[in-house]
Amino acid sequence: MTEFEFAFSLFGLLLGLCVAEVLGGLGRALEHREDVSIGWLTPLLGAFVLLDLTTYWWALWLDREAVPITPLTLVIGTAFAAAYYLASYLIFPDDLKRYADLDMHFMRVRRIVLGIALVTFATQAVLQSFGTSSITLRNAGITLAIFAPFYALAMFAERKVLVGLGLGLITILNMFGVIMTTFA
Repeated sequence: MTEFEFAFSLFGLLLGLCVAEVLGGLGRALEHREDVSIGWLTPLLGAFVLLDLTTYWWALWLDREAVPITPLTLVIGTAFAAAYYLASYLIFPDDLKRYADLDMHFMRVRRIVLGIALVTFATQAVLQSFGTSSITLRNAGITLAIFAPFYALAMFAERKVLVGLGLGLITILNMFGVIMTTFA
C-alpha cells in the first residue's frame, strides 16, 4: 500500500459517508413525499454537494503525486472531509414531520452548507495551484471570481427563485468543468 492509498482510504471512507448521507436523506424525503413537499431547492442542493464531492475526490486523485503524506496532511484532509460530512448531513432534515415544505428547511441551512462548500472550493483551488495540476494561482483566482457572485446570490438572496438561480448556476458551472475536464 502506498502512502497515498493509506491516506486516501481515510478520506474515501469519510467522503463515502457524505454520499450516503445525501442519498439517505433523499430516500427519506421520497419515502415521506405524501406528508412533505420536497420542492426543488433541497434536491438541487443535494445534487450540488454530490457533484462537489465527486470533483473533490477527483482532484485528490489528480494531485496524488504532489501531496506529501504527513500527520498534517491527514489532519487537513480529515478536516475537509468532516466539513463535507457536516454539509451533507444538513441538507435533509432528520425529522421530516417538522417541515411541511423542504424548501423552508433549505432556506434555514443553505448558508451553512454553501459556506462550507465555498470555503472548501476556495481552499482546494488555491492548494491545487501549488500542486502538480495545471491550475495556477491566477487561474484559481479567476475561477473564484466567476463563482463568487453565484455563491453570494445563493447564500444571501431572500427570494427562493434567486437563491435557486444562484445554486443552479454554480451547479451548471461545476458540471461544465466536469465535462471540459473529461473531454479536454
